Amino acid sequence: MKASEAKSASLYLAFAVLVLIVLSAGMLAWKYLTAEVSGRVNAEVQIESAPSRIANYESYFDQCAAIQGYEAALVAQKAALATLTGDDAGRVRTVIAGIAAQRSRAIAQYNVDVRKDYTKARFLDSGLPKVIDAKSEVTVCAN
Repeated sequence: MKASEAKSASLYLAFAVLVLIVLSAGMLAWKYLTAEVSGRVNAEVQIESAPSRIANYESYFDQCAAIQGYEAALVAQKAALATLTGDDAGRVRTVIAGIAAQRSRAIAQYNVDVRKDYTKARFLDSGLPKVIDAKSEVTVCAN
């Protein structure tokens, strides 16, 4: 191989490496510049996917039913408390306090989920309450 051919081959190799570097940098720049748009589109696709829609829709019914379950347990424990005295009454009061705390947490979670406008709240059924009042003793889950 002549010196001029070797020099020419070296130039081609250097040019090829330079092209690869420029293409790689261009691809990274494109990813960087379109990341926000791509991220929003991917998020929207995920939120609107069938499994996500169904899970989010059903979660409100599940949460509301759980709150109603806590309310039913409170009614039952309060009825039992009326017939008890002494240590048994103290234990039932403790159980009532625990159930009331669980109910409060469940209501708080429901109310937080209802305010997640961008993701979960768009799947709230129109028959379910927009907000559940923790002071109310009875929760109505469907109209």
